[in-house]
Amino acid sequence: MKLAEQWVHHVLDINKGIETGSDQDLYFDATIILDELCKKNVDEAWSVITEIFENNSDKEIVMDNLAAGPLEDLLVYHGAEVINLVKKYCGSHSNFKEVVSGVWRNRIDFVVWDELQKLIDS
Repeated sequence: MKLAEQWVHHVLDINKGIETGSDQDLYFDATIILDELCKKNVDEAWSVITEIFENNSDKEIVMDNLAAGPLEDLLVYHGAEVINLVKKYCGSHSNFKEVVSGVWRNRIDFVVWDELQKLIDS
């Protein structure tokens, strides 16, 4: 099973009440792996994020967690590098703006944050 699918299973399991990291949380490792990718490998992390979006955009809980999790993390760690990827992707997937609007400021660079807000408002 691909990382994107495992991550989605984890989110859906947690939403069903399975405790994070418990023996029943069979896909917890996917969150750790994706978090590491967000820190160390922009291209691979971005690929997983877009795969999650493209295969699950109809699942609100998955999109909420995508925004507040991997997408936000990637923007925190590599915002200046990622902002153009996000803008370009929104150009061809306009409903991705809804996911972007779920990102919290966190430690995202102010310039990148301003660009995100302009993108959301456009």
